[in-house]
This record gives sequence, structure tokens and C-alpha cells, in this order.
Amino acid sequence: MPTPTLIIHSGGGLYPIWCFEKPVYITDDNRAEIKARSETWQKIIQAKAAELGWRYDAGVGNLDRLLRLPGSINRKAGLERPCMVIEQTGEVFSW
Repeated sequence: MPTPTLIIHSGGGLYPIWCFEKPVYITDDNRAEIKARSETWQKIIQAKAAELGWRYDAGVGNLDRLLRLPGSINRKAGLERPCMVIEQTGEVFSW
């Protein structure tokens, strides 16, 4: 697997981000292709996590998923935990 551009700690867990050279906009014309790529990528991540003995929530891969922004506060379960970038490589990828 390629090294993520960012690793974010949401205050409840970690999530990797792979940034592209330029944005990919989801339209009606490309939605099926993007969904298929996302589903394939989620399976790859889930298999790698299992290989490492990690738990991976496959439900986080849906296209309409919103992620907690670094700098915000996670207040789930009555706790205040900061969301922050914990690693940044600066690497970007081609679609």
C-alpha cells in the first residue's frame, strides 16, 4: 500500500488520507466508476489491517462519508478529544 499523505487522529481512532494531485469531482457520469474504485480500495485497506491485526471499520468507505476535521474537538461519549494530524508526508497521487 502507498504511504498515506496524512494520518489523522480523530479523537476516537486513526484514519489515513491519500491526497490526489488535483480534485476528483463526483458527477452522475463518473459516480459508478468512483464507487467501484472506492469499494476496491476499502477491501485492500481492510485486508491489510487484518493482516496487521488491526480493526478496520469498512463502513467508513462510503462516498458521502464526512470526516472530522483536524483542529476540531470530538465530543462523543461526553469526552473532549482533539482531532489532529499526527503524520504528514506531503506525497500526492494521480487518479
